[in-house]
Amino acid sequence: MALRIIRKRWNNEEDQIITHVQVEGEETTEAWKVWDRIKAGEFFYVLVQGRQVTVIAKAREGKKYLTTNPDGFKPNNLDELPNC
Repeated sequence: MALRIIRKRWNNEEDQIITHVQVEGEETTEAWKVWDRIKAGEFFYVLVQGRQVTVIAKAREGKKYLTTNPDGFKPNNLDELPNC
């Protein structure tokens, strides 16, 4: 089953690290929990202006984060979602 992320929350405007997300039909949750769910095989996506893009779980320097597959269409990025 595909799960749509509809909102995000930053830790602060300076770092712009997504700390929380809201999946459609679910309560707001910590981003690392969604990261773990993606790594366990669940499929998450963002949908903006009729375009869908897959959310992927990455890690850099030991820090987990969520991002989208690059497709050249900026409005479907997690960063562009409304805040929760």
